[in-house]
Formats: sequence, C-alpha cells, structure tokens
Amino acid sequence: MKAIPRLVACLFLVFLSVEPFSSVQALQARFTSSSSFSTRSTRSSRLASADSASLDALDGQSAQFLKSIKDYGDARMARRSIKVLENMREKDLKPTELHYTATIQACEKSDRYQQALEIYGEMKADGVSRTIDTYVALVSSAEKVSLTLKP
Repeated sequence: MKAIPRLVACLFLVFLSVEPFSSVQALQARFTSSSSFSTRSTRSSRLASADSASLDALDGQSAQFLKSIKDYGDARMARRSIKVLENMREKDLKPTELHYTATIQACEKSDRYQQALEIYGEMKADGVSRTIDTYVALVSSAEKVSLTLKP
C-alpha cells in the first residue's frame, strides 16, 4: 500500500524536473515491470550489485569518496557525507550521480530533508542526471518529515 503514494510522489518529482522523455519512459517501464515491486531485501541486493558494477567504472579517488559518503550515511552522519562531497569539489573532482544520490540517501537516513533538497538542487544545477534512486531517496525523506509533522 505504501508503494502507491511513493510512486505518485516519484512521478510528480520527475514531471516537475526538466527531464528528457527517455527518462520518463524508463521510469514508466520500471514501474510497470513486476520486479519493481520487489521486497526491500531484493531491491537492496540488486542495488548492491549495481553499486559494485558502477564502482568499477569510477577511478580510485572517486570510488574512495563514494565509499566514504556511503559509510557516513550508514552511520547517519549526513553532515560528514556533505563535507566529503564538498571536499571532492575542492579537489576539482566532479561528483557523479552516484555521489549525489549517496549523499541524499545519507540525508534521508539522518532525517535531514532540507539538506537533501539542497543537495538535489546542487545536483540539478551541476547538470548531473538524476536516477530513480535519487527520487526514491527524496520521496522517502519527505515521507519521514510528513510522518513527524502529523499530530
């Protein structure tokens, strides 16, 4: 039952942003397939295998920065994840969608919705493509905020 509001919110975010039609079509294809509504553990294992494949595509420094961001995110230390992203820029390394998404996920785990939105804005301003995982992290973060604001 929770999948429907998340889907609607995710689609709303996609339509609000200026995305090419191919991304919207890919999003629709993902949600119409039966595997998209898999359990969290299946999704986690799928993301882990995707992460290992994408880590191979990154150079050594970028991969190390990504690992640090994810480690701080797992420890619910969003501020440090954001600091790692800032350090990356200071060293003239361009963050990829993986770095931004991991930072947004760190903010989501730390219940820092406003910071997640700021990172999303930076991601958009830098012209970095957004993925479904980016939108899921944003929607999940917003959902946590809305649950804490209810009386």
